[in-house]
Amino acid sequence: MTILLAILIGSVILFWILHKLDILRFCPICSAVALTWLVGLLLLYATNLPVDPLFIAILTGASLGALAEKYGSKFGFFWKTILVVLGSAGIYLLVIEDALKALILFSVVALVTVMFVLGRLRRKASEDKFKDCC
Repeated sequence: MTILLAILIGSVILFWILHKLDILRFCPICSAVALTWLVGLLLLYATNLPVDPLFIAILTGASLGALAEKYGSKFGFFWKTILVVLGSAGIYLLVIEDALKALILFSVVALVTVMFVLGRLRRKASEDKFKDCC
C-alpha cells in the first residue's frame, strides 16, 4: 500500500500544479486517483510487489462513484444502477484477479452505455424534426 499511497500523493501534487498552470483540464484529484488505481492494477497483475487489493478497490470505487454522479443525470437512474451494480462487481473481480469475468461485466456496462447514448441521439434527432414545424 505504501507504493500506491506514494503514487497517489505525488500525482495529486503534480496534477494540481499542472491544473493551476492550465496544462491539465481534468480534475487533479480524479486524475491522480485514476492513475493510482491503474498503476495498482498493473502492479497487481504484472509483479510480485506487495500491493493491497483493498486500496485499489477503494480508489476504483471512488472513480466509479464519480462517473455515476457525473453521468447519472444524463442517462438516468436505470443506467446509474447498472453502472454501480455491475461496475462494483467488476471491480471486485479485478482485485481478486479474475480479469475475464470482470471484462465481461465491464463490456455489459459499455454496451448499456452505448445503447443509452444512441437512444438519446435518436430522441434528439426526432425532436429536431419538429422544432420548426408550423
